[in-house]
Amino acid sequence: MFGAGCLPVDLNIELQDPKSLSEGQPSQKQYNVFVYGSLLPDLHNHGLISKAEFLGYHKTQPNFDMFSLGQFPAVCGGGHTAISGALYRVNRATRDSLDLLEQHPTWYRREQVQLLTKRPTLAWMYLMSREEPEIKASWVKSVPSGDWFTYFTTRQANALGHHLSANSQSFGSELHASNSSI
Repeated sequence: MFGAGCLPVDLNIELQDPKSLSEGQPSQKQYNVFVYGSLLPDLHNHGLISKAEFLGYHKTQPNFDMFSLGQFPAVCGGGHTAISGALYRVNRATRDSLDLLEQHPTWYRREQVQLLTKRPTLAWMYLMSREEPEIKASWVKSVPSGDWFTYFTTRQANALGHHLSANSQSFGSELHASNSSI
């Protein structure tokens, strides 16, 4: 349903925290999660993942397409774009919080994907079906670079610059008009 690069099985390995072993506490299962949108550092949902272990910036295999849904992206399988993002190791509670945010499995679906790293790395990633009405909407824009952070921050800066420029032109016109009436 989501195309190449997605594996439908849970291949996560339970990681043993040496500290918990020495204290006789049960280990906590950890999950690799690859984020590419509003969960990235400096973006509006990063707080949900900010305490997780950051494992670096990576890309996926070029098997996806990215779309802008306004304030956040959607990624669909079956494309030809490598998606840029950040890899985190999270505990089950954080993964469950991410599932709520992404409305897994009804809106986005959590799937395992292969990342382009020095050694093979699988990570969970939230994908949207191409059949979702949002993906088919006329206002949806493609993000051909697969880099949401650059796309979003550039778009925000351009919008802010345009807004400031329009305001300063308006202010300048108003100032000129008021000076000419003196």
